Amino acid sequence: MNLSPGQTLGHYRILEKAGAGGMGVVYRAEDTRLRRQVALKVLPAAVTASADRLGRFEAEARAVAALSHPNVVTIHAVEEVGGVHFLAMEWVEGRTLDRHAREAAQTGTGLPLDLFRRIALPLVSAVAAAHARGVIHRDIKPGNIMIAGDGTVKVLDFGLAKQLTAPDAEAAPTSAPTAPAVTGPQTAAGAVLGTVGYMSPEQAAGRPAGAPSDVFSLGVVLYELLTGRRAFQEESDISTLAAILHKDPPPPRESRADLPADLDALVQACLEKDPARRPASAVELEARLKAALPATEGGGGGLRRAGLLTVAAVVLLAVAGAGGLIWFLRAGAEGRRVRLEILPRVQQLMEERDHMAAFLLAREAQEALPDDPLVRKLLQDCTTSATLTSDPPGARVQVQAYAAPEAEWLDLGPTPIQGI
Repeated sequence: MNLSPGQTLGHYRILEKAGAGGMGVVYRAEDTRLRRQVALKVLPAAVTASADRLGRFEAEARAVAALSHPNVVTIHAVEEVGGVHFLAMEWVEGRTLDRHAREAAQTGTGLPLDLFRRIALPLVSAVAAAHARGVIHRDIKPGNIMIAGDGTVKVLDFGLAKQLTAPDAEAAPTSAPTAPAVTGPQTAAGAVLGTVGYMSPEQAAGRPAGAPSDVFSLGVVLYELLTGRRAFQEESDISTLAAILHKDPPPPRESRADLPADLDALVQACLEKDPARRPASAVELEARLKAALPATEGGGGGLRRAGLLTVAAVVLLAVAGAGGLIWFLRAGAEGRRVRLEILPRVQQLMEERDHMAAFLLAREAQEALPDDPLVRKLLQDCTTSATLTSDPPGARVQVQAYAAPEAEWLDLGPTPIQGI
C-alpha cells in the first residue's frame, strides 16, 4: 500500500514518504490528536499475508517498546487500520550515520577521535541496553543509526530484532545476557538476515545469531568511522559475504597512526570470526570502549578545545590584531557549517535526484569555501558542462528546476555561453 501526502491512516495524516526497507515503508506523518510529528512504519500487504513476517513486525514493537533509553527510538503505538499494520514511532529529525561514513570516506582519514567518541559511545550504549534486556538487533548498520539535529544518536529499525528469554529483573545493568532459546518469532533454518557488508559471519552462513553477532556489526561500523572505508566491501554481494566469512580487514592503525593501541585491538576483537572470541555483548563492549578511548576526549574535550582556542587567540592577537582574530573565528565556524551541514545535504539531494537544489546548495558551499576539494568534487558530481548559443546571439538564458515551477529562475546571462 502506497500512501500519498494528505492521506490519513486513522488519526495520522501523511506528510511524506521517508524511506523503505525489507520490513516496511516509513512515512513522516502528523498525529492529529497529539499535534506532533511521528514516523509511521507500514508493513506492505504482501508481508502481512505471511504469519512469520507479521509476527516479526509485532516482535519489533514489543522489543523496542520494552527499552527506555535516550539513544533508542521510541515506539508510541502499534496499530492496525483497515487491514494496514503499522508502528507509530518517534520522528527523529537529522541525518543517518551513513552520511558521516561517506564524509569520512571522502577525506580518507576517518572521523576525528572526539567526534568518533560522541557517536560511538551512545551507539554502543543503546545496543548494550537492548542486550541487557535480552534483545538483539541483527541489522546494525550506518543507515539504521540517526544523528539528530542536536547531535543525539538514535538507533532505529529493530525490524529484524529477536527477543531472547526474558532478562532477570534482579540482574545488575552491567551483567551480560545469556543466549538461550529464542522465544520470539523463529527464523527459518539457513535464512540469511541482515545487510550485506555489516552482517556477522554466523548471519552470512545462515546460523543462529546472538548478542556477539551485534558486536561484530558494531565493530564493522566502528571500523568504518575510524578508517573511512568499509571493513568488507567486494565487487559483489557474494564475494562480500565470502570476505566476511574468510578474510580479515587490515588493522585500523595501519591507516591511522593516531589510534590508541587498545582501541585498535578492541575493534579487531569485535571482528573475530569466532563469536566466542568477541566481547560477549554490547554491555562488555561499552565498558571496554570507554577504557580504550583517550581520557582527554569526550566529556573533557570541550574544555580541552577551549584551552587550545584560547592559546590560538593569544597568538593571533599578537600577530594580526583583534580584527584578524574575528575573521579567523568566523571563517572557522562557516567552514564547519559547510562540512557538517551543507555538504551532507548536497549528497542527500543528489541521492534524491533533486539536482537543481543540490547544485544551488553546492554553489553556496563554494562561496564559503572556494578552495575546498570536497566542495569542488560535489560540484563536479552534480553538474555537467554545456555551451549555449543562439542565432542571433544575445538571447537571455535562464534555468529553473523542471519539477518545481514555483522556484525562482536562475539567470545565466546572454548567449553565447561557453562551458558553463
